[in-house]
Amino acid sequence: MKRRSNWLLIIVLLGVLASGVQLTNKGQLEPLARQVGLAVDAQEVTEATWWPALQAAGVHFALVTGPEQLTSLPVGVQPVAVVSTDTWPRWRALDMAPAAIIFADNHFTSDLAQEVSSRSVPIGLLEFKPQTDFAADPNSWAGQLIRVYDQPAHSFISEFTIAVRERQVDLAVVRLDPKADPPLTVQHVEQVSAALAAEGHQFATRLQSRAVLIAFNWVFWTEVLALGALAAWMLSLMLGRRWHWALSGLSLLAVVAVWALERLLGPWQTRQFVALAAALAYPSAGILWWWASARPDSQAYATSPTRSTLFDFAVITAFALCGGLAIHALLSEFAFHLNILQFMGVKVAYALPLAFAFLLVLLHWLRYGLGSGLRIRNRYVRWVLVGLVLLVFLLAVYVLLNRTGNQSKVRILPIELEFRDWLYRTFGVRPRTKEFLGYPVLLLGLYLWRRQVRLLGGMAVLLGFIAELSLVNTFEHLHHPILLSLTRAGLGLGMGVVFGLLALAVLRFVLPAREGWR
Repeated sequence: MKRRSNWLLIIVLLGVLASGVQLTNKGQLEPLARQVGLAVDAQEVTEATWWPALQAAGVHFALVTGPEQLTSLPVGVQPVAVVSTDTWPRWRALDMAPAAIIFADNHFTSDLAQEVSSRSVPIGLLEFKPQTDFAADPNSWAGQLIRVYDQPAHSFISEFTIAVRERQVDLAVVRLDPKADPPLTVQHVEQVSAALAAEGHQFATRLQSRAVLIAFNWVFWTEVLALGALAAWMLSLMLGRRWHWALSGLSLLAVVAVWALERLLGPWQTRQFVALAAALAYPSAGILWWWASARPDSQAYATSPTRSTLFDFAVITAFALCGGLAIHALLSEFAFHLNILQFMGVKVAYALPLAFAFLLVLLHWLRYGLGSGLRIRNRYVRWVLVGLVLLVFLLAVYVLLNRTGNQSKVRILPIELEFRDWLYRTFGVRPRTKEFLGYPVLLLGLYLWRRQVRLLGGMAVLLGFIAELSLVNTFEHLHHPILLSLTRAGLGLGMGVVFGLLALAVLRFVLPAREGWR
């Protein structure tokens, strides 16, 4: 590293501190143990005798599609109106206001939205439904929305607890189906209620709109300045010291460019663009630092392989973590908090840094060779090994890109679902598999590279780098509480480091020792 460019990293650090201020403010509005409304569909309560047990379980709300259903509700159960353009006139004529209003399938007209908004009643935003109507003008919904979990009848209790704790839903609808196997009746609601209570949640008797999460404008511009400094620092690593001062103005140039972009695209799109830039730049900066420090002609190359490996891993992970925090801070506004708007470019945020890392490793191979730390005399065995390594890498990339995002193109096996559920039940927060399995691979790859096993080491670094990209992706889930994302990231990192150190200890005994290496 060049001392003359260290001040650029100081600007990046200021961006990290700004992220901390914004995320602290966000965290205060996201208690993990919270109040949640519990509801059933009034039409699915086929026996009037069910209501006392349902109320005892914490059900204080019921979905109704028309005013005629109000008479079927017992005292203490409040209606949540599911309205459409056709049914709204009947609700409009009533003197009473429901506990909340849900637009059927999240669809509404501008006239309907205006009339409903004037009632000052919480409006339910259905999860996993198209939200384009809400996203058309996010500002008009500030301080009025609640998140609603309403899925077809199922027996997976953890789906409710995850929805309330991780996705911060305000109203959970438990669907009933007496003909299901097992039957989903009152006992099912009681099980959901018990599971939520066991996690510390309380059952609300009144639905309140979410507090508006405000993003500090100075944090945004500090993050933009930090991104410019990071870009300058990365270019100085690649181009050399003589370009240092010529690149120093990139920080201010980034501010001017983003200011112009905001005037052109608007604030929401601009924030999404800057967040994507952070998702690309921070993990790429970490792998670039490793590329610069792990060259045979680098001064750092002569140090102990083990110590260098641990230090390389720490730096790469630190850059990725800073990137994740920057993204979450940049998009800490109510529209992203409620998932009306989302982080855009998830697959790109995986693919481009990974492609950049592959290019760096390839340049290393071309300039310094594949290494001499592990010799395989039989050329056929050598090429088979190379082919297998490449095949594993390509398969991993394919699975990664097709398993990433809201819609997976690769089938999730039942055993994986069971394993995920076990992780959730064991830790309370499910660590991501890509992380706690990827970190050990990254550690092994970094060590092999330092031991001049550059073919296997390079491929392992690339595979393990996916864990760092997953770490960034953890913080791209903007409707998740920041404390939960930090916990998930910490669990994945902790498990991965433990597994990695064990694997590293084994590998040190497998590879032949060299004088001065520890």
